[in-house]
Amino acid sequence: MTDLPVRKTYTRIKAGEDVDRHNILYGYDALKESEWEVTDVSYNKRTFFTRIINSIGFRLGFPHLALELNCLRKIRKVDLIYCHFLQLVPFLSLLKRTGLLKTPVLAIAHEAFSYRFTLYKTWIGIDKVLSFGEKTRDLALAKHDLPPQHRDYIDWGVDVDFYTNWIQKQTESPRLDSLVVSGSANRDYDLMVDVFNNIPELKLIICYKDYQLPDNISQNVMLDRSIDRNNVGKLRSYYYHSLAVGIPLQVDMDWCNGSTVLFEAMTMMKPVIMTAGRANLIDIEKEKIGISVGFGDKKGWIDAINYLKANPDEAKEMGERGFALVKKKYNYNLFCNRLLEEISKFDNKKR
Repeated sequence: MTDLPVRKTYTRIKAGEDVDRHNILYGYDALKESEWEVTDVSYNKRTFFTRIINSIGFRLGFPHLALELNCLRKIRKVDLIYCHFLQLVPFLSLLKRTGLLKTPVLAIAHEAFSYRFTLYKTWIGIDKVLSFGEKTRDLALAKHDLPPQHRDYIDWGVDVDFYTNWIQKQTESPRLDSLVVSGSANRDYDLMVDVFNNIPELKLIICYKDYQLPDNISQNVMLDRSIDRNNVGKLRSYYYHSLAVGIPLQVDMDWCNGSTVLFEAMTMMKPVIMTAGRANLIDIEKEKIGISVGFGDKKGWIDAINYLKANPDEAKEMGERGFALVKKKYNYNLFCNRLLEEISKFDNKKR
């Protein structure tokens, strides 16, 4: 069950289109190509009826109620419901807690009780919750004594081949003339614009369709609104020519915001400058793959960018270490393998 167009994306990939797997599929392709028969309840058209249902559901604490009701229509045909976002299943959790739903549910929690639709009561209704990374699991455990079935985590990662195959085809050397920032969740783009008023020799490239540039910006600031989850391949060129990738977080919360961009940057062998949030999945300074900066720390960002600019060999080594870590631990294939292992445990229980 997902609010993303998994079927359409999978069809595009099978047809040979240059589309990444990690931003939309969340294991759908691995399941389709496994011994499991997959029925997807996915991306609903936003009709007048579904908007009304979701509006009512939102007030009751079930923001994706139309999707959940659609899932229930097919419940007799399935042995397990898998959902990649815990916030999509609060109504299913309620039905599980009241005993009205018997079908087991496996879901992934991207945050540790920081969202009103994923409170502890939602977790305990699900048969198994996998935290999105070890850090998320630890933050959750610090708040609640989770039952054993909710103490596991699954590492996230990106479609490495999608990036490395593209890099191998490039004939132009990287220009290293910019900082790229992208993503929608909890970003402080205004801070970045302010920072680059003080770094005129480099470009700031913001890739986010809903950001509105302030007035009187520096000429070295560029905004690309054309990129979204469905065409992240366009980011590869920006990443390739960048000095580094920035992930400026706005608020410190128990949600691992910026993780996908972090892993994409590592796969593109770029050093990362990232706000030091408590939910960050990787300690980038401990792993020596980038520089951490405090929240709202304009001077820290300026110093970090200037340091990487003045130390290109070290910046290159940071990127190489990041790539090695992605290959070893944080990649989409490993995520899929772990997901299949977890699903097979439900099959063994049934038998």
